[in-house]
Amino acid sequence: HFTISATGVVYVCPGQQSEYMSLGDWMHQCLMYSVLTSMNFFKYYIHGKVFSRWRLHTRYTVYCHHRTRLARRLFLAKPMFITPLVKIHSLMYEVETVKVMNIGANVYNLEEFGRDQSSMRSNPSAGAAKELEQRHDAIVGILDRLVRTVDQSTEVSQQMDEHAISRPRMKSMVQEKKEARDNARRHRLAKHDQSMLGDCIRLVDYMFQSCLVKIVVHASIDFCQRVETSSKMFIIHVSFGEINMVFDPGLDKFMKMLQDLWSGTIQVVNSVPSFLSVRQYDPYVTVRNNQTVESILLSNRDFNQYTDAVRDRIHSDITQAQHYSDKNFRVFRRIHEYGLKWNEEEYLAT
Repeated sequence: HFTISATGVVYVCPGQQSEYMSLGDWMHQCLMYSVLTSMNFFKYYIHGKVFSRWRLHTRYTVYCHHRTRLARRLFLAKPMFITPLVKIHSLMYEVETVKVMNIGANVYNLEEFGRDQSSMRSNPSAGAAKELEQRHDAIVGILDRLVRTVDQSTEVSQQMDEHAISRPRMKSMVQEKKEARDNARRHRLAKHDQSMLGDCIRLVDYMFQSCLVKIVVHASIDFCQRVETSSKMFIIHVSFGEINMVFDPGLDKFMKMLQDLWSGTIQVVNSVPSFLSVRQYDPYVTVRNNQTVESILLSNRDFNQYTDAVRDRIHSDITQAQHYSDKNFRVFRRIHEYGLKWNEEEYLAT
């Protein structure tokens, strides 16, 4: 308690030393306290502190709520899905390294180039189609094991619930209720994991389609860089025609080669079956993917850009070579025509 006298104020507390303050000091501190408490900062300090703590706690509560919702749907947060997805990711990297086109630094004959690319795609022993099929089968095997594991966990949780109901009561009601709640929770989690199998298969299918698209896009980039940076890639034979110089192979054959090359490359990746069309996954997949790899590639901006660049560069080079040969070989045409009209028998007769 406080004791106030004409000389000052004494603060008395049992078990502690008393504290004395002169009346002038006490009046000064009382005035300072009144002035400080009239300021908004000190007046509402407690309210602001409580509000800031409430805001931080609310933000953390919202964060925990979103984290729980994300963990409930995130495959990497599910113990059953982690190992298969890691293996599938490694196989996806192997899929991206598959070559559907072999573009070297040597000079090609057009027919030889077409045969090499066709062999690169469809060689039965080491072609791109064979490698993609092997990777596809490996991923299907991983998904099959994942489906069996999830189904077995659902069956085990259901058997545990049936066993808990059928066995004689040897425990207290509190313990039995706790075990029943735990079993129900395990069964609910197993059912939830089973319901996520369809989404997991769709995710793997989208990842595989993305890798197939990357293969073709990277092949088009390599082809474009080879055409742009190299001064010579194809061999063309030039001969005299009736009016102008004739190229063998001509521009139309080059355009047909490019069309066959891109259509064959797209056909290789498009022929790989989708995981959503595998029959054993029908009970789990409810949403079908209507997009094919071909439709994705044909609408892909990078693929169209590089294929157009290759076609335009070859068309421009052959057109320039045609103008150059027509101009520079024109002086030799009369020699060529004279040789065509030459008759050795008439010459010997004269």
